[in-house]
Amino acid sequence: MDTLNQLLERGFNGVMIHHILTLIILIISFFSSLILILSKSGNYRSKPYLSGFFFSIGCIESFLFISSVDDSILGIYALPFIVTFILMLAPLAYLYVKKTTQPNQKPPSSHLFIPLIIGLCIITLIIASRFIASSAINTLINLLLRNTVLLSILIFLPIQVIYYILSMYYLVRQHKKTIAEYFSYQEGINLKWIQFFSLGFSIFIMGCFLFEISESSVDNIFFKIYILIYTSVIAIFGIRQTNIYSDFESDASIRLTTSDSLPKKLASKGVLKQERYAASSLKDAQKIRLIEQGLNNYLLNNEAYLDAKLNLKDVAKELGINYKYLSQVINSKYDCSFIHLVNSYRIEAAKKELRRSKNNRDSIEQIGYLSGFQSKSAFYSNFKKHTGLTPVQFQKSQK
Repeated sequence: MDTLNQLLERGFNGVMIHHILTLIILIISFFSSLILILSKSGNYRSKPYLSGFFFSIGCIESFLFISSVDDSILGIYALPFIVTFILMLAPLAYLYVKKTTQPNQKPPSSHLFIPLIIGLCIITLIIASRFIASSAINTLINLLLRNTVLLSILIFLPIQVIYYILSMYYLVRQHKKTIAEYFSYQEGINLKWIQFFSLGFSIFIMGCFLFEISESSVDNIFFKIYILIYTSVIAIFGIRQTNIYSDFESDASIRLTTSDSLPKKLASKGVLKQERYAASSLKDAQKIRLIEQGLNNYLLNNEAYLDAKLNLKDVAKELGINYKYLSQVINSKYDCSFIHLVNSYRIEAAKKELRRSKNNRDSIEQIGYLSGFQSKSAFYSNFKKHTGLTPVQFQKSQK
């Protein structure tokens, strides 16, 4: 803060720095919006919403920039666009998270209606005030315009932001539960960056209230730097974000209900001879027991748990059953999620390797990777959760 004040005192033009930062934000926002809308990779269904989010930021900064350079260019006509784009940010952010965490569900477009209606009302009032000659009516229109803007920004916007941020946190929380049921890993799919996205957005909105109306050049410059960092980071993660549930969107697995007989694939794996169940349906308890046996055989005998990218769909396909039914069996029979079940096999494999490693601490991280874990942190945290000891402590206890 002191350094920036000194620079300004030595002749640096705070307004010029502010304008340069705004232009950089404009370029990043519109460029990111274009890249996201044109990209066909990753989750192409959710990217249009994030593209709209960046486009809205770019438009807000554009109108503010033009107004700061010469207020007579747009005048009061910039107001409805600024208000509309500000009110669209939270719904667009929510819709992006919704479509990323639940790609098969179609989110309602009604989330964007209220911002558009408010913007339309504001611009209608502005146009009406220009064409109505009556001073009394003009006074009433100006009063309505002022109150509409104030209610939108000071009351509706905070309520809207709180609602959508809480909704985004709920979606991410549900997403973490879902990936625990469907995947044997969390790295790259736990959407930790979405939390930064949500928190950063709330800071962005608060900054719009606190700094954009501030007369301090330093405060405005620091806020612009924050927006620049925020948009850059979100752009990188958003463009790189993959479609997490791509393997689960087209389910070609056999639909197995409580009245179905067990698929033939389990018989071909030696779990049960074909003649015993081909002619008649099995009871539910028998089905679950046979699925449990087939699951254990596949994970243990085939050492499928060593595959760091193993997911529920892979196992279900191998067993010839529907992955949702398999998930229900795991939950009811083992009282845990898919990731915890697979990690239990990985921990047992790691314990065997740790006993053989003869206290070679340099090989501990490698043992984690060889046991099916994608990272050192995942190996250490899961090992401690299952054994109560770190891998190093366990190794020492085996002396």
